[in-house]
Amino acid sequence: MMNNIAINFRLAGLALLLLAATNIAQADSAFTTSGSLTLVSNYLGRGMTLTQNRPTVQGAIEIAHSNGWYGGIFGSGVSNAAYPNAAGSEIDLMTGWRFSLPADLGLDLGYYAYFYPGAHSDDGIRYNTQEVKATLSRDTFSIGAGVVSSHYFFGTYDYDASGNPKKGRGSLYLEANWNPVLAEGVTLNLHAAHQSVRHSADYNFADYKIGVTVDGQRLGLPGWSAALAWTYNDGDRVLWTFVDSDGS
Repeated sequence: MMNNIAINFRLAGLALLLLAATNIAQADSAFTTSGSLTLVSNYLGRGMTLTQNRPTVQGAIEIAHSNGWYGGIFGSGVSNAAYPNAAGSEIDLMTGWRFSLPADLGLDLGYYAYFYPGAHSDDGIRYNTQEVKATLSRDTFSIGAGVVSSHYFFGTYDYDASGNPKKGRGSLYLEANWNPVLAEGVTLNLHAAHQSVRHSADYNFADYKIGVTVDGQRLGLPGWSAALAWTYNDGDRVLWTFVDSDGS
């Protein structure tokens, strides 16, 4: 509703990324390897800055088999304000299967593990999180769900009556994405999602993204692409604002 915009316009960000991607397929091999190297002006995860609005470099490698199995690794720099007591890095491992279904549908069932080496809260709780994900897609539209299988949701928790941290296993993330082609080499990126943190409802939020990706071929940079995106998160500003060690 229009009268909620001023109240909920709390966590928003703008990010620019440059992406170089390669695909390596060996002849007579059932395996395909792909990789990417990305420079982002701001690492935005679920509508929140994970680098305190600063740039970082990201890299990813994926190996896929013709039977639908895939496995990969992703790495990025992160802020110690978002993940305190850490080495300032995020390392993700993922594996899963992609299937083709009738009616031109696709199904992706995956398991993702997010690691933040050394990061832990004042209570000693690690930020490492595991998630089971399912994504159903058709053409340029997809819907997905992710369920947290680890004890905690990225180190986020509330306390019970005895003062013990409540576990966030079962936290749910629902999302919808639409990426229609606007013109040759130009893609619109639309995203809407809602996060429900189990046993810690105050941390629930919705996030949105509007962006555009341009193939590097149009820019005279074959093998590269560029993207500009605006994101918005309506989470409680007090709970979801990360503070640097110097208090800034």
